[in-house]
Amino acid sequence: MGCKVLIQGQRLIIYYSVCVRICQSLIDHNQIQNIYNCKLYKDFNGKQAFDLYSKEQMSVIFMDVNMPEMDGYQCTQEIRKYEQMYKLTQSLIVIVTAFTGSDDKLKSQKCGANDHLDKPLNMEDLKRVMKKFGII
Repeated sequence: MGCKVLIQGQRLIIYYSVCVRICQSLIDHNQIQNIYNCKLYKDFNGKQAFDLYSKEQMSVIFMDVNMPEMDGYQCTQEIRKYEQMYKLTQSLIVIVTAFTGSDDKLKSQKCGANDHLDKPLNMEDLKRVMKKFGII
């Protein structure tokens, strides 16, 4: 499941159905400021996520770990390689996963993610990380 939101010229992509519902709620209640356009769409696997990124260069990505074809860690690594190869500004990538151990958080860091959120994700967790990185 994916969500694409245009925020002050930035693209926000979210790979996790709860993020989609929470993000839509934030949009509906005008808690994400200066929204010019909002569009929801679906991505079913990490390969599709990377292919979309390579065309759109999202500014912010909430990346689920458990995806078929390419998991979220691999997808994050591929995005980082792509950014480096084409000298792009690094996207903010937040791993969203039910794997909550310290090793899992280290794995998120090692693959190039900027942050790690534990499932089950709730409105406060998403708001906190969005505030931390200046999205809201």
